[in-house]
Amino acid sequence: MGKHYGSRKGYEMLTVSQYQRGLAHYYGCYKGEIDGKNGPGTKKAVKKFQKSKSLSQDGIAGKVTIKLL
Repeated sequence: MGKHYGSRKGYEMLTVSQYQRGLAHYYGCYKGEIDGKNGPGTKKAVKKFQKSKSLSQDGIAGKVTIKLL
């Protein structure tokens, strides 16, 4: 099982692979291999997604970012 990000209260928990798929398929932000690793490509994609949603661009898939995914 991959690492889970998110809270047990208030929003869904996602693995890195799950949010990589969402960033790739629904938002076109992630172009890399769906590998479940939170590497530089994933961080860049998260920042791009955060920018598109007018969020602070820290590259961390925290609770607000995950909720919007």
